[in-house]
Amino acid sequence: MEDLADLVDQAFEKGRLTEEERLEALRLDGLVRGKLKESREEVFLAAEVSLTVDIEDVERAQRRARILQRLMDGRVLPVVIGEMVTERARRKAEELGVIVA
Repeated sequence: MEDLADLVDQAFEKGRLTEEERLEALRLDGLVRGKLKESREEVFLAAEVSLTVDIEDVERAQRRARILQRLMDGRVLPVVIGEMVTERARRKAEELGVIVA
C-alpha cells in the first residue's frame, strides 16, 4: 500500500481533494488493510482511537473514511476504537454505519 500521506498529497495536487479534506484525511489515527472473513473482500479500516469514544469520534471516523473512499481501490470502513464508548457514541455509530471496537 502506498504511503497514505503521499496518496492524499497527490490527490490534493490533482485537485481531487480540497485543502480542508487533505488535512482531515492526514489526521486519521490509523489505516489498516485486510480482508473480510466471510466474503474475502479486501477492505480498508479507517480508525479513530480515543480513550473514551464519544459522538465526535464517531462522526470524525465516518467523515475521514468518506474522504479516503474517493482515493482507495477498495471499500473503506470507518472504525472507532476505545477503552470506553458512551451510549451516545454507540447510537451514532449504528446510525452512521461506523464499527465500534
